[in-house]
Amino acid sequence: MKHRLLLSLIAVGALSASPLSAQSTFGSAQAEAAPERPCEAMARAAYAAARSDAETEFWMSVALAVNEPGAQLAARLKQAWITRREAWAEAIVQYEARLQVCEALGHGAYLPVLSPGQFTAQVNATFYPLPIGATYLYEAQTAHGLERIETTALDRVLQVGGVPCRTVSSNEYLDGTLKERTFEWFSQDLDGSVWYLGEITQEFEAGLPTGMDGSWRAGVDNAKAGLQVPAVPERGDVFRMEFLLGTAEDVARVVDINQTVTVPAGSFDGCAVVQEWSPLDVRELVLKYYAPNVGMVLEVNQRTGDRLELIEIR
Repeated sequence: MKHRLLLSLIAVGALSASPLSAQSTFGSAQAEAAPERPCEAMARAAYAAARSDAETEFWMSVALAVNEPGAQLAARLKQAWITRREAWAEAIVQYEARLQVCEALGHGAYLPVLSPGQFTAQVNATFYPLPIGATYLYEAQTAHGLERIETTALDRVLQVGGVPCRTVSSNEYLDGTLKERTFEWFSQDLDGSVWYLGEITQEFEAGLPTGMDGSWRAGVDNAKAGLQVPAVPERGDVFRMEFLLGTAEDVARVVDINQTVTVPAGSFDGCAVVQEWSPLDVRELVLKYYAPNVGMVLEVNQRTGDRLELIEIR
């Protein structure tokens, strides 16, 4: 009887009203076949999907708990309840963050068109040059230890949807232990802007691969290329850097175009400063400083104050 009561209470909680009720927010989906604001419509649909995923995970947890009844049953059910509420809360935060992105970018659909003949893998843009074979070494002292990142533009071209892309490898270490290995693909258009067309990311724990979260490629699963750095950044420019809903949603804003930065690798004038954030993790907010004919020389985490500095180029 006690277990039945717990399950009844859980069922009631599952039907409780959300900040965006299914009826008021999504009930007109069929009538709104062509929404006037596709960006907001996408945000609402993503919110509904996140809540649905949370419900699925919740009921699977309940099923596993009641299949092995015992003294810990109540604790397992309580944890399932808490986990669902946390997932709901994160879904709301992401929804609101996506609405802010819609406001900044405009309210239309994001449908960049890249014509392969207008692109080259020879990336020599002023603020994002990728000299083949050059390795950039960055370091940051964080609360978790010494972070070190090594990036190298490889003599390797990959066609992504027909667009020739330069492959860049990146290895991230924490106190000397490999934490992440990434291969990214960039291409430059005729105007000199650099585009980002995807990445393969592999995470490591104790030397063993643990996952590939964050991997995406333009043209696969509706993923879209994004702008890495405009040819001529102008203060106030806002753009998507990548786009695969739920996986890659970084957005950037140019906040300054003439800063001087000093890091271990030297002092650099005329730096463009770009603020980056993502609706997927609103706790992350960074400023990246790009020096002319060098590329990124500094990244500052605005939440923690951590500075990822260019140490040397070799």
